[in-house]
Formats: sequence, structure tokens, C-alpha cells
Amino acid sequence: MGISLYDLKVIGGLPILGLQYDEYIPLNEELCREDLYPLNVELLRIHTQLYIFHKKGQVFCNHWVEHFFRGEAVYGATGNGKNIIAKQVAETRKLPLNISHEGQLAALLAFWLSHFVMPTNKAIRPECFYMESLMARGLKVSLAPAILSVIYHALGLVATHPRAPGLANACLPIHYVLGRLGKHILDLTTR
Repeated sequence: MGISLYDLKVIGGLPILGLQYDEYIPLNEELCREDLYPLNVELLRIHTQLYIFHKKGQVFCNHWVEHFFRGEAVYGATGNGKNIIAKQVAETRKLPLNISHEGQLAALLAFWLSHFVMPTNKAIRPECFYMESLMARGLKVSLAPAILSVIYHALGLVATHPRAPGLANACLPIHYVLGRLGKHILDLTTR
């Protein structure tokens, strides 16, 4: 028996019902109407600033967090073990943080979704901003079916890799699979 939608709801607290999850960037003509996509415009603007600033070809999750976190670094040490903010982090913080409270929530959801729920390559995907802006506004988005398809697709890549499963380089939210295994094994041991 494999992982199911119900398992994702119970283990991860992910909604099964709601708007269908779909990643895309609205057309420029649609984005120009900020009344329709105000959070998308805010997040895309910040994503573009970080993309240009870091010159890495992508905006990675650590760049995203460094930009939005404006407090004092308590943990995180550099070479000599002292709590020092790296020069790049300090430079990133010089970029303006012009974003609404709802935009901050959408930015947190962007990190959560890109890093924990649907990880791909440790980068923030601007294609998910539309869904996060809907979630930040309080709309329920059905995440479980999309995540289940990502899990089964990645497991299929691993299982059918021609040379070896370890060479498949598949990225999936393995914590849901491990949670299901833990629940299933616990159910077997208590009988």
C-alpha cells in the first residue's frame, strides 16, 4: 500500500479540497493590473532584485530568507565561530524591504512551499507566487494532490533509472514518505 491523499492530510496537514494547485506566472498584461495580482507584483519585484544582486541564475532559499530576515543573527557562525553576519548578507539587507504584511506572509509561504512542501533545487520558484498570494489572502488551495503527484513521479524516476536508483537525482518531499512509513510500521508493531 502506498502513500495516499489521506496520508498527506493526516501526516502533513495538507488540504485535499480547495482550489487546484497550479504553478504559473500570469501574463504581463495581467500583471500590469495590480488590482488582480498585487502580491505577485511585490514578490516578483523582490525576486528580480535578488536575482540581479546575487547573479547566481536563481534565487536560492537562503538568499530569500536573508533578504526578509532583518533581525540579529543569533545562530550561524563563520570560520572562527563568532556570530558574524557575512558581508553578502549585510549587503542583501541594504535592498529595500518594500512589502505589505500580506506580501510578507506570501513570501513566507513561497519559502515554505519551495523548500519543504515541493522542493526542487533549493530555489524559490516565481511560478508559485500566484498560489501563495491566494493562500495569503485566506483562500484554501488543494496542495495534497499536487504533492502526491510529485512524490510518485520522483519515485517512478528512481525506480526506472537505467543504471542505478541512486543515480536518478530525483528531488521529492521525502519527509511525507518517511512519515507514512513510520505510521505504517508503528501500526504493524502495535498489533
